[in-house]
Amino acid sequence: MKLLYIVDSCPLVAEGFCKIIDELRVDVQVKYFNSANECIDAAKLSPPDIFIGCLYPGDPRGEEYVRRLRNISRDIKIVLILSIAYPRLISCALKHQPSAILFKEDAVDEVKRAICAVVNGEKHFGAAVQDAIVGGALTMNGVSPTRRESEVLKLIAKGSTTKEIATELNISVNTIETYRKALFTKFKAKNSTGLINKAMELGFVDL
Repeated sequence: MKLLYIVDSCPLVAEGFCKIIDELRVDVQVKYFNSANECIDAAKLSPPDIFIGCLYPGDPRGEEYVRRLRNISRDIKIVLILSIAYPRLISCALKHQPSAILFKEDAVDEVKRAICAVVNGEKHFGAAVQDAIVGGALTMNGVSPTRRESEVLKLIAKGSTTKEIATELNISVNTIETYRKALFTKFKAKNSTGLINKAMELGFVDL
């Protein structure tokens, strides 16, 4: 019998996965944790065969938890749940060599296919992931903002004015305008609305 750990702060999500797994009648024992730290502590004592957990954009903690699991055992089959099919988020997830990637809006049948595949030692990547790979979306269309540009971008997305951003980052208004123009060029946007929309599409900001 395989040991499967599920981590999610929302009990309803975990209950949904448990129900799906029961319907599949696969030979697994499921343990649910509402925090990643609890899961890591349990994994140190009894490493799971399969781990199911979320990975959120812009949250380094999720990536750190995956790395900690890998350090416990390289044999753990990891199923990552993403909030949305952003190319940048998919790229981030694939770096961790998961056995499957799911999205929160996936239909029950897609979740079943993924779990069955992983339980049987196979990998499962649905249409959204395959489209991103085949279409070359994981290059983010060549967009690669610098660290400072990324900071400016996130503040623009929050609705901050140029003056407010300058104050927040403790640099001049003229410098912020330079960063803004560079971002428009990199994201091929004509205005702030277009910039934010493109940045959201590529997963550089999450509103």
